[in-house]
Amino acid sequence: MKKRKSILRVLLCATLLLGVLFQGSLKVSAINTVFMVPPIDENYVHHNTLYLSPNYNITALSWGYGTTADILNTTGDISGLLAELHANVTPTGGERIMGIYMEGAGLSDGDAAAIRGAGWSRVEMYYETYLVTCLPAGAMLPSIQLVTNEKINTVLERSGFTDEFAVLEVAGINASWAWLMKYDPALSFLRGTSVHVYKYQPDLAVFLEVNEVYFDSYGTNFLEWFDPQLVDPDVNGFYVAVGQSLPDEVVCTPDEAADLRANPPLVADTEGEVQWKMAPGLVPENFTAEAVVTPESETEVSVDFAYSGELPEGTEVTVQIPQETVTYTEGTELYLYYCNPETQMREFVSSGIYAEGQVTFAIYHCSEYVITSEDHGQTYMPEPEVTEPETTAAPEETTAAPTTEPEETIQDAPAAEPAEENSSIWGVVAAAAAVAVAAVAVVIFRRKKK
Repeated sequence: MKKRKSILRVLLCATLLLGVLFQGSLKVSAINTVFMVPPIDENYVHHNTLYLSPNYNITALSWGYGTTADILNTTGDISGLLAELHANVTPTGGERIMGIYMEGAGLSDGDAAAIRGAGWSRVEMYYETYLVTCLPAGAMLPSIQLVTNEKINTVLERSGFTDEFAVLEVAGINASWAWLMKYDPALSFLRGTSVHVYKYQPDLAVFLEVNEVYFDSYGTNFLEWFDPQLVDPDVNGFYVAVGQSLPDEVVCTPDEAADLRANPPLVADTEGEVQWKMAPGLVPENFTAEAVVTPESETEVSVDFAYSGELPEGTEVTVQIPQETVTYTEGTELYLYYCNPETQMREFVSSGIYAEGQVTFAIYHCSEYVITSEDHGQTYMPEPEVTEPETTAAPEETTAAPTTEPEETIQDAPAAEPAEENSSIWGVVAAAAAVAVAAVAVVIFRRKKK
């Protein structure tokens, strides 16, 4: 690690020193990093080849503007490769360019002097698996990667495009001008085709075509596209590389894209409740525009959308506010909150200005929402509804009617049962009589004794 840092310092110092000494005679645009050496296609020789080294590490080509040399550095020391190049190629023509694939090694002072002394006026450093040239001082290390983008897949699938294509994501470029190059064996399908590169516009679901595109193989497979900032000032983003033109319905010019942004298409209108604006190419297949807008109080309106699910990027919804119930004043900022059924919380989505009886919000998915004039922050728990207890009348007293058992269950009581009841009564009477007789007998006995 320390060795790499020291090499980087040497590279930067050498570049600055050369810029001062030679007043720009040698332009070095490079950022030092580890380079993944691409596999060599030994069966390919470009028709403009001036020199191809036996080990395929050097390819010198003649172009209309001069001579270009690509050096695949696999040793970390390019001195020997430069000596071989100088012995076999004399740069001629206008602007002389040298491309050097770096593998963890920057240009030393001696290497830079040797390049300048051999008549090469510009050096382009290839690093990682891509090239960015002519970046200004302070430019960030860019990233160009082959990726998968489901939204782009959906747009192309709906347009009926079925040919092979590649999606490249460019990031980390803070320059206003860039010449981009990407190496990857997966791009070999572009060889021999009329190559096209398009810049994807995610908010519109359309593509802008880059005007100047090339594909070639200096022993490998390289895709180059120039001046992408002419179609989009921000060079970063997603690009699609194809071997033929994309369908016209998903391609537009920069001016057409600007007009679409200024006047987004109205793709659905429920004529009175809500209106939708979204990228035409990304309207969900099962999308329905209907919604139920209900005033809940003087400051709150609930919106229940019939469609439930994700919406394309850049979607806007305009809601008509029931003015007979809700008392919003013109110019009031309103807030859209999502009613989360799992947490019972309300989550902030976006805000809009109330004007002429309606408000427009950016929205990302459909479900149940509330619009309120109160700013509750990112989330809040709504106050529970206060309901008065119901008053119920006291139940009337009722005398239960004697139940009559079904006839089949009524049986005549046995005759012995009332007899038993009478005998018990007579038994009590007899017992009382016996007590009385005994009392009389005691009285008579006492009298006789006297």
